[in-house]
Amino acid sequence: MRIELNSGGLGGGASIDTMQSNISALIEKSDTLVAALNYIKTFMYNVNGGVGGLRGVLSDIQSRINTEETRAENLNAAEDKINSFIELTHQKDSAVINTVSKNQAEFLKMNPWAKPECGGDGGDDSKEWYEELWDWLCDTGDAIADTAQKIWDSILSGFEQDADWVKDIIEKIKEIWDDRTTITPTEINNTVFNPDNPGYYGGNQMVFRPMDAEERAEMYEIFKRNHPDIELSDEEFQNYLSKMSNEACGYVALCNTIFQEYEGREAEFEATFGFPMYDENHRPNYIPLEMDLYSQMDNIDPSGNPDLWRDYNPDLDGPESDYDYWNDSTGPGTNRFELEYYLETYMLQHGVNVEVNTDPIVTPELYDNIVASGQQVNVLLLNGDLYNMDGTVAKAIGGHWMTVTGVTEDGKYLVSSWGKQYYIDPSLCSTTDQELEFITVDYE
Repeated sequence: MRIELNSGGLGGGASIDTMQSNISALIEKSDTLVAALNYIKTFMYNVNGGVGGLRGVLSDIQSRINTEETRAENLNAAEDKINSFIELTHQKDSAVINTVSKNQAEFLKMNPWAKPECGGDGGDDSKEWYEELWDWLCDTGDAIADTAQKIWDSILSGFEQDADWVKDIIEKIKEIWDDRTTITPTEINNTVFNPDNPGYYGGNQMVFRPMDAEERAEMYEIFKRNHPDIELSDEEFQNYLSKMSNEACGYVALCNTIFQEYEGREAEFEATFGFPMYDENHRPNYIPLEMDLYSQMDNIDPSGNPDLWRDYNPDLDGPESDYDYWNDSTGPGTNRFELEYYLETYMLQHGVNVEVNTDPIVTPELYDNIVASGQQVNVLLLNGDLYNMDGTVAKAIGGHWMTVTGVTEDGKYLVSSWGKQYYIDPSLCSTTDQELEFITVDYE
């Protein structure tokens, strides 16, 4: 049986089958738009890179998503009513027509946006920016062709009356996109990271192993300040220093960020930490700070208690009954969550607020924006090669924390390690077992 609809709106004179088809199409259209908006929101969040340039736009998109979800609920409710009506209707009479009209009127009352527009061509203006936008998206290159297509599809599945809203968002995407899809060669060059000052291009944990008696005495004084109840023999303390050389790369990378933060504020540095920022030759005085941070925070759990068994390794340290934490010369190193707790706690004890992000979005394209925002970047290289600046392999790395000091035009990260400048190649993460983990440090 064919029942005619004659009340306009979704198509006066259309059959009930047509109305069902139209509503189903609108539901699919609304669901598609919600999915597309969610995609754009996620995409823009990733483009944002943690810098904050698109937070207002993201909020606008979330608001629109909420609106579209409400529309989808209304459409589904209307569809349920129409389907129920069809099941109960067996003949064409005035009562049936009135019921259909009522359902359609209710649907249009709830969703006036679904009424067909009459008169005027109104589409040429929006078509111009659509075409302009599409040209821009196509010009972005094959690397983001899929993203371009998805953004374009989301626009076409939207509603014409929202063209200005979509256009505003796309313009803001383009503004940020243009800046963040291009690598800007960047290099930090200061008293902390000066390539012309070999051995002092950032800190170096390896200096703790060959210390002479006078140097050990200075370090032991700092150690005692943090452990007044612990007495170590010279042999035990040498083992402690060897453990620092073995595992303290994460602490050294944190100290690099402290030195960068205090550059030009030498008096404030000394007042905060208790020793000069530079030695008598005006070279960064890394060693006392590294000793202070390590001896105060290593293996301290979030409750503030030492975990004296954390460094125990049966393959290296023998039976548990013979293990002596203070005579252990090896350690497992640190992960990003431990570094977050260690630095934030250490600095807070010195009256300084710092925020460590353990899951930042860091890419060669975003690095210059991250640094410009005042953040510093440390990286953990896992199962990869560390390169000398001449391109030769310096060392194969199983796991090593470093400070990122720049990015090259071809997308390699400049890093500080063992007081020297090296680079790592992030593109190898896609072709080898190499992995990179990042933290960003932001002093408030």
